[in-house]
Amino acid sequence: MENITAKLNNMKNAVIDDNNAAELVDINSIVIDENSDMKSKVLKYIEDVKNPYLFKVGDTIVKINFSDSDKTINEKIAEMVIRY
Repeated sequence: MENITAKLNNMKNAVIDDNNAAELVDINSIVIDENSDMKSKVLKYIEDVKNPYLFKVGDTIVKINFSDSDKTINEKIAEMVIRY
C-alpha cells in the first residue's frame, strides 16, 4: 500500500512543464465498461490514464488538484458562482 501511496503522490506532484504533451493520455480515448463495478472502473481508468492528476482532453493539458476540504464539488462551484 505504501508503494501505491508513493506513486500517487509522485503523480499528484507532477509539473506540467516537465511532461511531454505528446506522451500524456487523452481521456477522450479511454473506454470504461459501464457494466463493471465502481472499483473496477476506477482501477481501469487509472491504469489507462497513467496519471489521474495530469492528462489531456483533446489538445488541452489538464492538471487537477484537490483541496483539503469537506465541501463537495457542487458546493465549491456554487461558492464560485456566488462570488462572481
